[in-house]
Amino acid sequence: MRGGIDDAAGDAPGPGEPDGGPPAPPGPTEHLRRVLVAAEHEARRAGAPSVDSGHLLLAMLKTGSGAGVRAIEDLGVETAALREGLTRTAAEGGPPARGGLPLSAPAERALDLAREEARALDHTYLGTEHLLLGILRQGEGPGYEALAAAGVGLPAARAQVRRLLEEALPRSARRYPAPGGALDREILECIADLATDHAKRWFPEKVVEIEARHEAGLPGTPYGIMIRWIEGRRARRALVLWAPDTTSLRRSIPRLIALLAAEMDGE
Repeated sequence: MRGGIDDAAGDAPGPGEPDGGPPAPPGPTEHLRRVLVAAEHEARRAGAPSVDSGHLLLAMLKTGSGAGVRAIEDLGVETAALREGLTRTAAEGGPPARGGLPLSAPAERALDLAREEARALDHTYLGTEHLLLGILRQGEGPGYEALAAAGVGLPAARAQVRRLLEEALPRSARRYPAPGGALDREILECIADLATDHAKRWFPEKVVEIEARHEAGLPGTPYGIMIRWIEGRRARRALVLWAPDTTSLRRSIPRLIALLAAEMDGE
């Protein structure tokens, strides 16, 4: 039986098993979770029996943000026209549906391929850029057909995603990276979302706030995450972890959570 949106979203990857087991599959960012929920809404409103790749792409475009949308725009596609075409196609369905809707088989396959694309990029998170590549790599379904009609192909999209990430993630050799742009801030927010999911999973009894920060003037350590937790009216800053780039910061999240656990145990 095909799974629903909740199954597709899954849990964010945990800090790993102490016995050194296989790495957890890439976990969706909070932004992608919202896209998945919005896709089910689009399918239900169109009276569709399931959520297909067209609903996923439409929901992604309606957010108006994200690395997936940015990649499509940078490939010269007019996203408003693409969105309108998908909306017209979705409107050809029946009356609005009720209840939870499953993912169609092609949509499930697109998400599986998105995870493979994330692993190929050595990402522990699943974002809209990976979903875009998964839809294209899947090679069928409304989402793929709409992108193909707009002239978006997998090789070009994959190259553009890599280009965006290279622009946003400074090489470790860069000692003084330039202040981050919109995509750079978005990736930091994705890392904060991932860290928040970790903290909520491992410390459900705490109210945890996590903030991503970029200190462009701090040599060698421009990226950081600050964690604080709240009990009653008391807010306590736990720690700040700095890293030379966002890739290193993302890989340090399990260590960050371990340090947080030690702080809490020491209270």
